[in-house]
Amino acid sequence: MQSQIPVPTDNIYKFYALFSLLLLVFSFSAVLYVGTAANEVILANIVEVETLKQEKSPTVTQQVRRAALERRMEIATSDRRFFLVVLALLIVGSCWGIFYGFKKWHTQIQPVLDATACTQLELVQVELETARAKLAKLHSGATDDDT
Repeated sequence: MQSQIPVPTDNIYKFYALFSLLLLVFSFSAVLYVGTAANEVILANIVEVETLKQEKSPTVTQQVRRAALERRMEIATSDRRFFLVVLALLIVGSCWGIFYGFKKWHTQIQPVLDATACTQLELVQVELETARAKLAKLHSGATDDDT
């Protein structure tokens, strides 16, 4: 069974552009997720860290807990910075892929497809004119025989 719906990735440049567009959408959503996740970790721990800082003579357990929470916030901040840099590179790469794919498709592939469509239209028009001429000749030949 053949599909009647044309596949939008019928050439490699269109595939590059569409896949890069998908990467761009993924990257933007990942930027939002990374920022939100890091903020949640920081906000969840900052109140307790500030509370532990207010202790006049903290116990060893409180000191360890405070150090662990501060380290967790540092790691969340560091991870956010790293992931945002990676995602920024992915965004730049996907923008380049979108530009490259659509430009190549628009300048190399689409003109050939347009020319092919025009040629096919001209061929169909010539065939239609030929068929009309034959039909007119047959029709005029039949009316001459009737008289």
